[in-house]
Amino acid sequence: MRHIILSLGKTGFYLAKYFHQTGQDCLIMDNRLSPPYLKEVLALYDESKLILGDFDFGIVGDQKTTLWVSPGLGPNDWPMKEAIDKGVMIKSEIDILMTQTPRPKIIAVSGSNGKSTVVDIIKQTLNHEGYSCRIAGNHDFPAVCLLDHLDDDVWILELSSFQLFYASCFQSDVSVLLNITEDHLDWHRDMKCYANAKLKLLAMSNRAVCHYDLVKQYHMSHNSL
Repeated sequence: MRHIILSLGKTGFYLAKYFHQTGQDCLIMDNRLSPPYLKEVLALYDESKLILGDFDFGIVGDQKTTLWVSPGLGPNDWPMKEAIDKGVMIKSEIDILMTQTPRPKIIAVSGSNGKSTVVDIIKQTLNHEGYSCRIAGNHDFPAVCLLDHLDDDVWILELSSFQLFYASCFQSDVSVLLNITEDHLDWHRDMKCYANAKLKLLAMSNRAVCHYDLVKQYHMSHNSL
């Protein structure tokens, strides 16, 4: 299995670091010639593991490949159809958490507004009750950093629509969908696409908490993904 990381930002760097630590084959692509974290990645990998200035899927060949897409890259920012046509498996960084079993319980929170406040309240509440937990995702640290803390009781994820859009196998124990209001339409092609990404969380959860009116309003949207 080859891993390709698409875009070298914070998420891409921590994914690359994880694959290096676990001895997994990894290639990094970025359409910029001098992306962030380049110096840090070159301390881990040879230059032959980086393709800069372009997204070149001609190198994929017949090898089974998983493509980890940065949440900063919208579906129109890279040749997504070409990757799909080559049989590449597209994943979000939050999918990496599913590679560990057993693992801490996962609480995932999304919504157009209020995510950061809610995840902080959940953490404070759980800490008060004696549970060890930490926050990651669309927060200070990417989700992959949680794999260094398998002894925690609970992982709390703050999730953006970008992360959910590319997610393929993520599963939370409990999810909270706070609200859906018009946002990020420069990344998503329209409001339906944006709402579908948010609603995807409900299908990726063992238990979900959201306002009934929200489900009623969008009850068919997640089926159209």
